[in-house]
Amino acid sequence: MVGLYGGPTVINNVETLATVPTIVEKGGAWFASTGVKGSTGSRIFAVSGHVNRPGLYELEMGKVTLRELIEEHCGGCGAGAG
Repeated sequence: MVGLYGGPTVINNVETLATVPTIVEKGGAWFASTGVKGSTGSRIFAVSGHVNRPGLYELEMGKVTLRELIEEHCGGCGAGAG
């Protein structure tokens, strides 16, 4: 990896470090094929509060709206939420 001004860089966030074994196993082309052009890969969304299924959701970048995240993955904000 090349950092700012061509110098070395350090990856220091857990989310990035957690994806490294999968990228090594499946390859960079696989990772680049997920998500959308310009925003490849996945993100971890932490959802809490008044939803039916709070939790951590790993989803492809740019492929799920906030509405879909809450209503489909988290079961909405209906009865019993929170």
